[in-house]
Amino acid sequence: MRRIYRNVQFAANIAILILTPFFALFVVREVTYDSPAAPNAVSTVQSSKISTNARATVEIVGKPVPVEGINWKENRKTLVLCLSTTCRYCKESVPFYRRLLKESANGSTKVVALFTQPESEARSYLDLHGIKADDVISSLLRPLGVTATPTVLLVNENGIVSNYWRGKLNEEKEAEVIASLAG
Repeated sequence: MRRIYRNVQFAANIAILILTPFFALFVVREVTYDSPAAPNAVSTVQSSKISTNARATVEIVGKPVPVEGINWKENRKTLVLCLSTTCRYCKESVPFYRRLLKESANGSTKVVALFTQPESEARSYLDLHGIKADDVISSLLRPLGVTATPTVLLVNENGIVSNYWRGKLNEEKEAEVIASLAG
């Protein structure tokens, strides 16, 4: 009986050693791409006097957006919604995106929805939630400097990021995004 117990214990330890790296990879991936609780997202979710986005702003603002197929010069401004079909905070932000699209239709702002998932899956997601973006693109987020979804990029006619907002935005930040369309 004791021998069986040791064999079972040994097998369980081996299984734990094998599964731990996969679990760690899963957790890192989920935190990196989907959670506005990531360190840089805190200031967009909460109203804070000290911006924890400062480090990321330096990395993103002023940089070109390396996405093929967008003619930046067509519009003075382009909003790029970096979303994921699996992101809980993207889904919770759907009413804001609908309002944002309504506001952008009144000006010269193009709205591009950028997903890491295939374009067909992204279009289905947008249709399901009643979001009518001007363009839908499948692309990696890291080359853009985006490390979490949702992220909204404001891009000028030269394809350069002029501002961005990360995470599920509070009312104040939502108003800031909408106001940026007028300016």
